[in-house]
Amino acid sequence: MSEEKNDELEIPENFSKVLIGLLAGVVVLGVVIYGAYSFSKKSGNTVLPSGFPAKQETKSPLPSLSTIDCAKENKPDPRNYWPYYIKCQPFRTDSETKWKPYNDPAGFSLDLPDTLKLAPPFPNGIGYSYNEIPATENLLYSLDLSASRSGEFKNMNITNYPENYWRQFSGLTGIKETLEFTNSKNVKGVRAVYININKETPSVDVFFEFPAKQGDFVHFGSGVLSPEVFNTIIDSFKFVK
Repeated sequence: MSEEKNDELEIPENFSKVLIGLLAGVVVLGVVIYGAYSFSKKSGNTVLPSGFPAKQETKSPLPSLSTIDCAKENKPDPRNYWPYYIKCQPFRTDSETKWKPYNDPAGFSLDLPDTLKLAPPFPNGIGYSYNEIPATENLLYSLDLSASRSGEFKNMNITNYPENYWRQFSGLTGIKETLEFTNSKNVKGVRAVYININKETPSVDVFFEFPAKQGDFVHFGSGVLSPEVFNTIIDSFKFVK
């Protein structure tokens, strides 16, 4: 019986080889993990088991006119298209562009380039699409009527509304300047430049007050239009009977 018991406790001949193989595997695995850990500390990135750095999610600030370098960037940030197109790639015309009159049923007309992609008129104005910017977010002008305003803004007119317009919106923090002018059609208006939350002045706003309708305006914004295009449109504006 004792001989049978000894046979049951006998260590297989290949056990030592298996044990050595396991120990070697543990050592190799430890070296790989330590190497990955050391790389992680040096690179400052999270490292996957394979040793490749994990993709880092960075919360970079939204683009603004002051941070965009047109010489280095060739497309807008999808989070905010406006600064790129205003500064680097505004809507322009050339010598082949044809300008055509556009009549608004509210009682005024203006000239527009035929390359401007207008949307069907909205109840309070008209928009145009430009590259990724849809017309619904890109008004050329709007009808800013006193009946649609509230509080002190309801009774303001051309003498005080343009300089106070910005106070209705959280994205605007002040006004840089206002300028009264008369265009080539002998229509008087006011140009205003507002300061946004980035302390920048990206666009020009123009207000034309309806004759005999104090406090009712046709309100233009330059948006992504080049200054030359915007000024030509403003200079062509007139009220019609």
